[in-house]
Amino acid sequence: MSASGLLVSLHDPATGKSNPFRQHQTVFQDALDAGYSTGLAGWYNPYCRIIPEVLDHCFWTYRESIPANLSPRRSVAVDLLRPFHRLLLNAKHLFGHGPGTPSDEALDIRQHSTDYRKLLAVGDSYLTDPSINFLVLHMPIPHPYGFYDRKQKTIATQHTSYIDNLALCDQYLSHVHQLLDQQHQWDSTTLIVMGDHGWRTKLIWIDSATWTAEDAAASHNGEFDDRPAYIVKLPNQQTPSRIDQPFAILRTRALLDALMQNRIHTPADLQSWTAQQK
Repeated sequence: MSASGLLVSLHDPATGKSNPFRQHQTVFQDALDAGYSTGLAGWYNPYCRIIPEVLDHCFWTYRESIPANLSPRRSVAVDLLRPFHRLLLNAKHLFGHGPGTPSDEALDIRQHSTDYRKLLAVGDSYLTDPSINFLVLHMPIPHPYGFYDRKQKTIATQHTSYIDNLALCDQYLSHVHQLLDQQHQWDSTTLIVMGDHGWRTKLIWIDSATWTAEDAAASHNGEFDDRPAYIVKLPNQQTPSRIDQPFAILRTRALLDALMQNRIHTPADLQSWTAQQK
């Protein structure tokens, strides 16, 4: 990142070098060139600042605080004062002059669920906007920590498990399906569902207080295939099909290009195309 918050370069693990990042060499430029109108509503990454020239519609949010109550949405000057502000509030609470600050758990749930609600609302507005026909939605689920209670079907009052947030993913996908179906667009829509990483059990979850016996059973104590999910729904596809051919997620741009160029129409086409990717 540059001092102004722009993405300057990308690291290439194959060569160990950094290459200049150019927004006009992304799939969004491919979509514009193919006659599409682009939209993106996403979490964590400042998309609207990184690729503004190739997005016709853009929204991003990331309200979760990092240690010391710092935030990527505040200026450096404000962030420098935030730890002292928190200490002051807690000191006032200690002497009976204020409510103090919420616990880290309560703060995380509030911020994480707020991000989800905001993206849900903006995502719906983009999904129902007829002027947007190439749309990327980056949702903050099932990212840790859990904030959804799948049994009560509501936002939780304390951290829940990964499986709870995974259930919210399933609920959200059903919501997208219903929304497009109501607009008579589900059949004609190409939908790709993918994760940017798998369930990082050993990195985050196993040593956390939210790890449950159910999580352990579902993940075989972390010894499982942790590659992210990758689902492609083609236009007018009525029956499921499984492709066991390995596919590098970095080839997603090539896949989208092939779809926009009408080179893939059926699951058989997709399987044949995937087998050609190296």
